[in-house]
Amino acid sequence: MEPSSEDVKEVYALFGLAYYHGECLYRGLCNLYVGVHVQSGFGVSRARIEELHNEASKLTPGLIVEKLSPSIS
Repeated sequence: MEPSSEDVKEVYALFGLAYYHGECLYRGLCNLYVGVHVQSGFGVSRARIEELHNEASKLTPGLIVEKLSPSIS
């Protein structure tokens, strides 16, 4: 049985949606990582925030969760 073009479109659409949600979760974890490290709010520069965000972007989601686990319940 040959897949119809509608079946293929649905598979790609569902994959795209799953990828989008995964990327949103990952970016949220990166933002949480930065937020946890910048809790004080005073004396934090834009460069420090960018440095933390770059550091978080290089980590896998599992490593971010491991690093965040002591800081959050």
